[in-house]
Amino acid sequence: ARAWNNLGAELDTLNRFPEAHAAFRRALEADPGYGLAWLNLGASLVNTRAFEEAALTLERGLQLLGDQAIAWARLAFCEQSLGRLPAA
Repeated sequence: ARAWNNLGAELDTLNRFPEAHAAFRRALEADPGYGLAWLNLGASLVNTRAFEEAALTLERGLQLLGDQAIAWARLAFCEQSLGRLPAA
């Protein structure tokens, strides 16, 4: 799971988003409890403006790793982008 997550992170930095998403999903298939992979997938989905899916993914990651301030900020950005201001 860690290797797939790391590959996804590298692909994301190269703006190869579909491949990054696939790698993060492979990480999560291997270990559904891998919070960092959920958060990284969510961040990558934000990069592609897939805010609804990103919000759900970030919420799942934050259930596992609730102390990640940047992930909370990304979730708030998604909620704002979706017009859900009270949630943001």
